[in-house]
Amino acid sequence: MGAYLPVLFLIPTVGTDRTFVLLSALLLITSLVGLAQERRAGITGEGPWVAPIRDWTPRLFVAYIVCLAAILAMGVLPRGIVRAQPYGQLLWEGESAYNYIQVVKQGTRTDLVLNEGHAIHSIYDPTAFLTGGPWDYFMVAPYFSPGTRMKDVDSFLLLGSAAGTTPRQMTQVYGPIPIDGVEIDPAIIDVGRQYFAMTMPNLTAIPQDGRYFLRNTPKQYRMIGVDAYRQPYIPFHMVTREFFTEMRDHLKPGGVAVINVGRTQTDYRLVNVLASTMRDVYPTVFVINIPKAINSIVVGTREPGSLDAFRANIAALDRPELREVGALASTTMCEYVPPGQTSVSGGEPCAFAKALPRQVFTDDLAPVEQVVDQILLGYIQEHN
Repeated sequence: MGAYLPVLFLIPTVGTDRTFVLLSALLLITSLVGLAQERRAGITGEGPWVAPIRDWTPRLFVAYIVCLAAILAMGVLPRGIVRAQPYGQLLWEGESAYNYIQVVKQGTRTDLVLNEGHAIHSIYDPTAFLTGGPWDYFMVAPYFSPGTRMKDVDSFLLLGSAAGTTPRQMTQVYGPIPIDGVEIDPAIIDVGRQYFAMTMPNLTAIPQDGRYFLRNTPKQYRMIGVDAYRQPYIPFHMVTREFFTEMRDHLKPGGVAVINVGRTQTDYRLVNVLASTMRDVYPTVFVINIPKAINSIVVGTREPGSLDAFRANIAALDRPELREVGALASTTMCEYVPPGQTSVSGGEPCAFAKALPRQVFTDDLAPVEQVVDQILLGYIQEHN
């Protein structure tokens, strides 16, 4: 009961603070019942401890009742803020079965902040289309495939859609193409609709685990993206060779698989292992290291692609937003080439692949948490 009642019922129903209140009250009530039974039965026995216990039992009973009343009052009183927002103005906070959620506004921008607040998971700014973050680069990922035009990008699946930043950008650029946004937390979907203008009629928001949805949908897409984080980790079942194979099987001809990967300025271990794993499935894999961010976008193409094709496709576009993001990507992108192999497309190979050992995650062995922990420890040591 102590493990399952809070997790499966109390926290999703009444929240964390009231769960503590209810459990504290339950313990005190149990103690009061025990004291009452003790008083009714009387305390027998001999020894110097018997008389003090008889004297203190009524007082303990009264003290427990006072504490119980105080705890119950705490449960009835209006809730305060669970945790102060890291910046700006707190518009809303709440708890779900999966996350502690904050909606924070600073100036004209609204941010989705989850749990410990180490990262921003969605952004909405009605005055600025581009965010400068990883969301922008999903828009240009399809252009690694040769001859890709805007009209070819006719469908999109995003696993880990959060409050809808990427689907909203995709809709503004490509029009009302069918978009499926899979987000495991229904509360975040509600927040997206209320605070992040996630009301696009072409977006179908699906409260489900990303891999489960992918395995059961018959649909195919021009692009499938993964932006699923429980900071700082990516779910292990969404970084394996088998998972990327399922993604490939749901891509249309010319399609691409895209994943947002965290790193530091100098440590590319997670980028390396995911690019290596994707290279076991896709004929070409490319990495965009986002300027002024600690993220990389890793792209696997269903058919062979190239950096030259990306540049040519971007140059042929009319949309200034795509050309701007594409120009930034062109300055930092590279092709992942496994050690001992040569570039398929003749593009610039990623430098980190030469310095790091190759590792492929599988459903049987995918120690993504271990890799992330090593990155974090290295970062701490580097900055101490």
